Amino acid sequence: MVVKQYPGDRTILTNYPDMGKVNPSEAQLIAKLNFAEAIAYARKLSIMERKNY
Repeated sequence: MVVKQYPGDRTILTNYPDMGKVNPSEAQLIAKLNFAEAIAYARKLSIMERKNY
């Protein structure tokens, strides 16, 4: 369930969207890959920093 809150004390409960049938664009796939690489790099830095202590 997703709770959406709007101005004026309006609250709506909805189901989580099913994105299984959505085909991402080429730009979205590239952005997803770039973000995954950034996460991997940040994790590597985090591990290296912990080893230095």
